[in-house]
Amino acid sequence: MFDRVQIVMTLVTGGVVLLVLPLSARASEPSSTAGVRVVLTDGDTLQAVCVRPASFDMVAVEMPNSKIRYVTPNRVRAVLDSRGVDRTAAVLERRETIPSPYDPKPDGSPGAPRPIPGLTWRGRPLAETRSFMITEFGVLARIDDYPYFGGDSRTALSFDLGWMKNISESGAVGFSGYALVSDPTTRLGIRGRYRRWLSRKTSIDISPGILLGGEDTDIEYDPPGFVLGATLNSGLVALTVDAEYAKNLDLVHDTLPLQWEERTDVAWRAGVKFGSSLGLLGAASLFALILAIGVSGGFD
Repeated sequence: MFDRVQIVMTLVTGGVVLLVLPLSARASEPSSTAGVRVVLTDGDTLQAVCVRPASFDMVAVEMPNSKIRYVTPNRVRAVLDSRGVDRTAAVLERRETIPSPYDPKPDGSPGAPRPIPGLTWRGRPLAETRSFMITEFGVLARIDDYPYFGGDSRTALSFDLGWMKNISESGAVGFSGYALVSDPTTRLGIRGRYRRWLSRKTSIDISPGILLGGEDTDIEYDPPGFVLGATLNSGLVALTVDAEYAKNLDLVHDTLPLQWEERTDVAWRAGVKFGSSLGLLGAASLFALILAIGVSGGFD
């Protein structure tokens, strides 16, 4: 049991490490003395040198004294640049930095052409990124019955860590490592992924995969297995349905000569997934729980 948990922890740790890496391949944006005003919902107005997106969906407001104030998006009523133009949607929806060298110049001429980042933390269509990371933490429930002993709990936790590349304005392809843990079952594998963009924030993922290893409490798992998932993404939260095909070996004669009978199982699971920073936050919480159980001797 501890060996398979270590593998899951390694996968989760890799995702957590990515959280601190500068994945957004933005061009250098020099500071500006031009004033940016951030109007808050409580009526306060912050005078800023720069306003930019930050981790965990926060907004970083760089003050003239070089201090940085972090504000949640729901507290921002408006972001006005030095010309008084409302740039709220640019900051909150398109995750842009204000001001930037791509803004129109004071004389009205266009600014520098905006480059498309090569790699970003959050998935977006081709107009905003060429490729992006996959970090998904899922909470799923098995819809049908577990056919063997020991399947009292229907709840399963999953984690996907991978990468996707936009191949057109409406499609992306990629792959992800996959881990699933529940009371009677553990699965480890790799998925291929196809994403169809329906809008800037909404998409559908189809993710067939092969399960390379696993374990069941009261029966011998016989890899490889197969999994097929369909996910409707909307921002950082998604609804998902998975179907898994598994082969198992059941010991029907436990004295020499041993006799095994092959049995198959198709499991249906449905639930929610959390992506990007929320996905890693959930995975980190799972990692901490597993670590605490291990330290306390719970896996002995």
